[in-house]
Amino acid sequence: MSNEQIAVIQFGALKIELPPEGVTLCVVQPSQRGVVKRHPAADDVEKLPRIGAEWNGGIYAGIARGDDGQPDYHLILLPGQASDVNWKAAQEWAAQQDGTLPTRREQSLLYANLKDQFAAAWYWSSEQHDDDAYAWCQHFRNGTQSNSPKSAALRAVAVRRFNYSII
Repeated sequence: MSNEQIAVIQFGALKIELPPEGVTLCVVQPSQRGVVKRHPAADDVEKLPRIGAEWNGGIYAGIARGDDGQPDYHLILLPGQASDVNWKAAQEWAAQQDGTLPTRREQSLLYANLKDQFAAAWYWSSEQHDDDAYAWCQHFRNGTQSNSPKSAALRAVAVRRFNYSII
């Protein structure tokens, strides 16, 4: 990545470099009465798209919390769905979309924020069950998560992740 593609924002000693695909920085400071006010410098920073908006080749689902100390990240639902695929075929299909199957936590976020993008059906997650013959899945009619034999014919979507890093 060349320096021409990086936007730099500097506040005193704090220097923030933003990649061309952008990130969001919300700078807030508490008032004396405990009400959070937007810092005036935050107006100069690109805002996140609204949930459900097209963004970076898919639909913006929101910010997912990183696992085990990993940074938080933006989650994008990629276009298209696969139907009647086993778990291995679902993973291969997602890779062909230049994405991956969502984790169980990401499926919960997709259910909460983009339920209207899904059929009322079972969708594979990327997570294998403790029993090697099973993998986790979620039903998008009611949000139930369960496990299913990897040979079952379910639906699949692909997601892409963008790191939520500002420094």
